[in-house]
Amino acid sequence: MHEYSITESIINIACEELKNINYTKINSINIVIGKLNGFSPECIKFYFEFLSKDTEVENAELKFTLKNIKLFCPECKKEFETDEILFICHFCNNTKNLSILSGKEFYIDDMEVQE
Repeated sequence: MHEYSITESIINIACEELKNINYTKINSINIVIGKLNGFSPECIKFYFEFLSKDTEVENAELKFTLKNIKLFCPECKKEFETDEILFICHFCNNTKNLSILSGKEFYIDDMEVQE
């Protein structure tokens, strides 16, 4: 259900930005989502279809870029990517104090607009 409010925010931000740049329509919205944040692109698309009706972003295409989970191990000083939720260093098997470098992202990267 978090996707509902996130989708509302995407629409509000996109409509406000459209007004600021004096264009009339948005063709596509490119969104970056980190794999750790738990947001589902499919759910966002679902909510977008009906929440965007009768707005300037109606019929805009949502495009998603998924960011991998990237960690840093303080023990062996190496960075690595993982899809696992249980964080274990791929090099030294350390499980303590791993730093998350990426995977929590969620932002509008850019939009394709039309005059």
